[in-house]
Amino acid sequence: MATGLNCITGRVAPLEAELARRIADALHRTIREVRQAGIGPDELRAGLDGACEAPTKAEALAAIYERFLAARADFYGPDDCLLAADVDPPPWAALHVVGPTDPPAALERLLLDIAGRIGVSVYLPEYGTEADEATAAFRDRLAATGAEQTAAEPPDEPGSGLAHVQANLLGPPAAGPADDSLRLLSAPDPAREVRKVARTCLRWADAGLAFHEIAIVYRHADTYRAIIESVFNEAGIPLYLHEGSPLIERPLGRRIAALLQLAGGRYDRRAIVDFLADSDLPEETRERFEGFNPSPVARS
Repeated sequence: MATGLNCITGRVAPLEAELARRIADALHRTIREVRQAGIGPDELRAGLDGACEAPTKAEALAAIYERFLAARADFYGPDDCLLAADVDPPPWAALHVVGPTDPPAALERLLLDIAGRIGVSVYLPEYGTEADEATAAFRDRLAATGAEQTAAEPPDEPGSGLAHVQANLLGPPAAGPADDSLRLLSAPDPAREVRKVARTCLRWADAGLAFHEIAIVYRHADTYRAIIESVFNEAGIPLYLHEGSPLIERPLGRRIAALLQLAGGRYDRRAIVDFLADSDLPEETRERFEGFNPSPVARS
């Protein structure tokens, strides 16, 4: 019976952890969307009033949002910059925006505010297929402001391999020019795929392309984010991750998690060594225990 209980516990615990992670991710996305819209705690509380089947749920969500804003009051990110942007007067004579198929509310309000002062051109993809539905809502909102929509004429003969793919990606296949403007890389796993990408970025940098002019796009953040950060740091390539990194992937986060696990356990020797090996101990501690080395060393 004890073995059966252990098996059940071993199966349930990972499921509970995965469920908690998914709930946290969904809640974070919701909070960020509310923040991007420039909605404050009181506005959220008023908007949720009567919208939830449980009376306490609306207040709980508003309280979580209020605590979130209070905890990050001393920090800022892209969303805060958009909400605080001052465009009076605009710093440019004209603004060209490429590809925001469904921009956050704060970005859209900022674009419309700028459009009321200077000329703003928004470039959206158009394929003549059902794929255009992805930008339909944004096009309608732009049209409501009096914006004119003009379809660009595709070139008769694309001048590069990249231009050929852009013009024919959703159309019938056709032979395009063979050049270096578009390359396809194949790798057996994400780690080696990212290494190939890093080597390509280094070649571009040697050819004169600045790192800030290179963008890397990926769909599955859980798979690629940590690998990209690790590989690019090893290669000495400066990197900015727009979505950031979870605290647990940072040295401080690992130490906190190890300390909590240690405090909740039986102080096993292996757990203590793992915690100390990943910890950045104060200099006075190392001087006090001269020759201290938490890493296991083979002894004869």
